Amino acid sequence: MIGREIKIILSNLTRPAIAILPASALILALFVFVPSAHAVSQTKQDIQELQRNVFVLQSDIADLKDKLRDMPSASDVKQIRQSQADLLTQIQDLLRQVQVLTGRFEESRFYTDKTLKQTTADMDVLKSEMKAKDKSFSKKDADELITRVKNIEAQMKSMDDRLAALEKVVEVPAEESTETEATEAKTPEEQYNNALEVFNKHKYPEARKMMEDFIKENPNDKLAGNAQFWVGDSYYAEKKYPDAILAYEDLLQKYKGHDKIPAALLKQAYAFLEMGDKKAAKGILTELVANYPDTEQGKTAKDKLDSLEGKKIAPPKTPPAEPAGPPAPTVKPKATK
Repeated sequence: MIGREIKIILSNLTRPAIAILPASALILALFVFVPSAHAVSQTKQDIQELQRNVFVLQSDIADLKDKLRDMPSASDVKQIRQSQADLLTQIQDLLRQVQVLTGRFEESRFYTDKTLKQTTADMDVLKSEMKAKDKSFSKKDADELITRVKNIEAQMKSMDDRLAALEKVVEVPAEESTETEATEAKTPEEQYNNALEVFNKHKYPEARKMMEDFIKENPNDKLAGNAQFWVGDSYYAEKKYPDAILAYEDLLQKYKGHDKIPAALLKQAYAFLEMGDKKAAKGILTELVANYPDTEQGKTAKDKLDSLEGKKIAPPKTPPAEPAGPPAPTVKPKATK
């Protein structure tokens, strides 16, 4: 801008009107249009300030890019939420297992205390009897006691000899019988049906053993989950509620999605009620109603929850009708697959 004005002034010097101007006037005109040193210095400072501002802005932009790069994507957020859901499910499973183990511990402690008290009482009785015997015990009584012990030892030796002889006689037929049974139960379904037939005869320990053997030999068979359910029901029928709860829990953990799960949950809740643990029972009944509301067991659980919250009702003495559990003591229908 300033350079162009100087050129215009120089070009005008050729004009006649300007040529007559004195040299001092020309120099004064040039000084008017030339900027001062202070103005140039201020301009340089402004430019430097602008450069510093640009550098700061560039640095801020770089920081924002780094932060955007570090932020999780939508897929990462979804994966985090899925991990949280899985962790919550694991925590719920652990809480339920803790409840089962707590119930079993309380049951074992009750029986242990009861047995200890009974043993202590028996010891007191024995001590009293021994004190009474000490007062009247004579050499004749000692000789009679020794004679009785010798007679018992002789009888035991005779029985051992007879058992050894019987074992030799029945050894071969026993092996043939085993082979016959193995031949009769060729398929997994036949093995399962044989065990179920024994269960329907209320021979629960034998049926349980057969069902457990079936599961070991056929872990991936379609009837393995059913067999695990009847293992739990065999314990329930014998009123071994802690063992029944754990057996039902094996079904819930190992055979997810099985059609016996609603029945197993309901029987597990009833087992806790039998043990007096209403809190654990209500938790399982609530889960059953939430996850299986349209099933027969879900409706039964809803009614049971209503009754427990309304007033105290004693737990049922008989399990619900099949497929929720083993046959009742008074009416004994056969169990089905």
